[in-house]
Amino acid sequence: MKIKTLTELSRKSSHSHEEFFDWWTYSLQDGEYFMPPELLSIYDTPLYATLSDPQIRELTRIESIQIIYLYAYTESVMCYYLARHLVKSDFGSEEHAFVLREQLEEYRHQDMFLRWLEILGMDFQPMSRFTKWWTWLEAIILPAKYFFLLQITIELISREMGRLIFSDHRVNQLVRDISLMHEREEALHIAFSDTYLQRSFQDAGFFVRTFGGICMALDIAFINTFYIYPWLYKKAWIENDQLFYREARKAIRKSLVKNMLTWSALEFLRKYDWITWANAGIWLIFTWITREKIYGKN
Repeated sequence: MKIKTLTELSRKSSHSHEEFFDWWTYSLQDGEYFMPPELLSIYDTPLYATLSDPQIRELTRIESIQIIYLYAYTESVMCYYLARHLVKSDFGSEEHAFVLREQLEEYRHQDMFLRWLEILGMDFQPMSRFTKWWTWLEAIILPAKYFFLLQITIELISREMGRLIFSDHRVNQLVRDISLMHEREEALHIAFSDTYLQRSFQDAGFFVRTFGGICMALDIAFINTFYIYPWLYKKAWIENDQLFYREARKAIRKSLVKNMLTWSALEFLRKYDWITWANAGIWLIFTWITREKIYGKN
């Protein structure tokens, strides 16, 4: 899709959350989930069967809070990079116009996520100093093509999670509506990043694709492990929080392959052959995604 078309779609379809939501008409009902239980970090383990319904509901609230905070933080890093990219791009060009729109939407998303957390609760685990330093360093040193590669990795995962949340009527209505709005606008950002990557990686050699694949694998690992902490399970009235934490660390990678590795994600991974023989071990260790899973053969 042409960048100019994406800009026009953004101007016509994007909304401020103040227009889209009447925040004070939403309520938190007893028995509602805040994300599908199937997306919980502990779901694909025997320990999940030991949880009571109130514990499961509380886990969906706590994990959704951590995910919201993760989205808000990563989008603030994107805005930091997009601002630098705007300065380097030609003012008035098609690329400049879309990046400006994207930055506006990402700022609105952060404000929307903040309002969301004010309702669900602000008890999230903040980013560590090292994580903040590392993500800042990525935004400073990575060339544009690698940063947009990291961006599309995060957005493919968040889009699929948004679809799963919106389609589940067990989930709170506010959570579903926010997921729908976010997923619609992220679709345009994914299309732009894909267009940019086609231009940047179309004739990429083996070493460039290998390095890009390593960046993607580490990014996925960061997303999967960030919202899993021992205290998370203690807040859901689970006594043996360390045991749940260890099992969740193992299960979350399987959950990614099961729930997030959709047709569109597979097509993106196949398009540029990101998983090479040189980085296949890193993909397996950090994501449990193998070349066989992507290509159906060795």
